[in-house]
Amino acid sequence: MSARIRAVQSDHLLSSSSQQKEQLGALLQVFLADGERQLHELGQLELGAREKDLLAVVQTQWQTYRGQAQQLLYHSNGFQHAAGAALLSGAGRQTVTELGDSLHELTQLATQGGRQASARGDALYAQVRWTLIGLLMGIACIGLLVGWSLSRTIGDGIAGAVRATREVARGRLDCDIPASGTDEMGQLLANLAEMQASLVQVVARVRRGSDSVCAASAEIALGNQDLSARTERQACALEEAAASMAELSLAVTQNSAHARQASQVAQQAPAVAIKGGAVVGQVVDTMR
Repeated sequence: MSARIRAVQSDHLLSSSSQQKEQLGALLQVFLADGERQLHELGQLELGAREKDLLAVVQTQWQTYRGQAQQLLYHSNGFQHAAGAALLSGAGRQTVTELGDSLHELTQLATQGGRQASARGDALYAQVRWTLIGLLMGIACIGLLVGWSLSRTIGDGIAGAVRATREVARGRLDCDIPASGTDEMGQLLANLAEMQASLVQVVARVRRGSDSVCAASAEIALGNQDLSARTERQACALEEAAASMAELSLAVTQNSAHARQASQVAQQAPAVAIKGGAVVGQVVDTMR
């Protein structure tokens, strides 16, 4: 940057045209503004104490150099070539040399600081990398542990549910179903426990109903036996009544026959009486 500025200053001193001097002056202002911007950007960097001190020196030297550059333009625009050349080769050269030395030292410090920062960054990167690797391995181990724990929990829950359903299918409704937890497996076991309790209630109601049916069946059997005994007694009574009716019918028949015989005897009684009287008379007459 300083070499270009000094070249423009030399051309400005040697130029005899006002228009060319104006153009070179504008170009010099651009270079000076560019140098000012670079120093400002350099001041925005994170620097050490030594670098900050050198930057303050550089900024002071730059302000001196900038003032000398403006003074040189004043001499050159006034065609004061001897004064401008003396300033350019004297104090201006010294200021440029001091500024260049300070910039060189600042550059070396900045480079050294950058290398140190790069080394610290590399070390930090390595540390962070190994830290991340350790964290990833830890996370992987934790993930494996959590996965193993979840699989064991789910497997134990499923095994418990299978055992419970097997026992219920075998008719053992008093088996213990450990329903714990609020996850899906815990809810499944809780539902199985509720189903088991409902089945116990249903079986109890069925047993009570079957006991009632057995009692009613016993009562019906007793009623049937009583009815059968009554039926047998009535049958015997009917047989006895039939026998009595048969005897009564026979007696009626005999009585009817006797009645007919008595009627015949009653019809024949007068004649027998007459004959009897005659016989009695004859006997009486004989006895006389």
